[in-house]
Parts: sequence; C-alpha cells; structure tokens
Amino acid sequence: MIPELEGSAAYGFLGGEQARPADFRRAVDAIPSLRKLPLWFFVPPDPALREGARLLYAQWRDLGLGPILLRSGPEAKPNAGIARTIAAYPQEEAIPAELVLRYELGSRQLLLGALRATSQRPWLQRLDDQMRRRASAIPIAWVVDARLVSPRLEGWREDILGSVDYSVVKSLASSRPR
Repeated sequence: MIPELEGSAAYGFLGGEQARPADFRRAVDAIPSLRKLPLWFFVPPDPALREGARLLYAQWRDLGLGPILLRSGPEAKPNAGIARTIAAYPQEEAIPAELVLRYELGSRQLLLGALRATSQRPWLQRLDDQMRRRASAIPIAWVVDARLVSPRLEGWREDILGSVDYSVVKSLASSRPR
C-alpha cells in the first residue's frame, strides 16, 4: 500500500517516511493488471478495528481490489486481518520488533542485525522494505494523538508513549468556593 494523503498515513513501520504521490498513482493504475486473489479478511471484535476494517474494505473495493470478504467469529478462516500494534517503548525498532518477535513477520536476522548495530536505520529500512515486498504486514496509519481535555483539568501528564496519568488531576470547577 502506498497512501496518497498526508496526515496520519503510514508509509512504513519506521515513521518519518515521505509521501510518494507518483508511486501511489502508478500502483492504482496497475490494479487492473493484478491477478485477482481472494482475500478473506478477519474482522476483530474491537469496535475501532471493526470500523477500520470496514473502511479499508470500502477503499480497496473502490480501487478495484478484490474479491474481498469480511469474516468474524470463531468459524472464520481468514487469510488476512487487521491488528493494532503499539510501540512498547519509544525507539525506532519497537514496532518492527513487535512484528518480527510476536507475529513472526519479517526477518529475525535483519531485526537482530539492527539491534546489535550502532546505526540501526539501514538494517531497519531493509526489514521494512522486506515486509513491504512480501506484503506480510502493511502499515495502515500512525495514530495521531488528539486528546480533548477540559481546560478545567490540571495536573494530568502524558509520557513519551502517549500513556496518560490522571492520578494527580485537579478540577478547577470542583475547587471553586461555593
């Protein structure tokens, strides 16, 4: 997948990749020549992921990809699915490590090469390129953190991974004199 639009679109698993509109147009133009392989896509019970799967289905169908069938439940026998992958720590290799070590997608050798290297980026880029070529994992979007917090709340903190600590929150509304 080569996203067309900016924003939260993911161009790879490393972040910081640049949009390539010409590549997107070439990929879309090539769709009619692709072999039609059936895709039985697993739809998880998580409401946000269910909605994401439906949006992907609609976008892929509009582009002419298919045949695609959405499946859910224990009887589903999918050959593809959607999952949320969260970086366990704030380093560039966190998501590729999750994909390789937990889901066994991508080369363990390339990941280990990155982990022992002083300069990880070339190793991680090769791993990212490998997963893209194989289509073993396709990045859909980077999460854009947009929390709506009342201006009357003070004291909440967010760590580098985006986890919010509300344990020391003060509400200005409740501390007003009556």
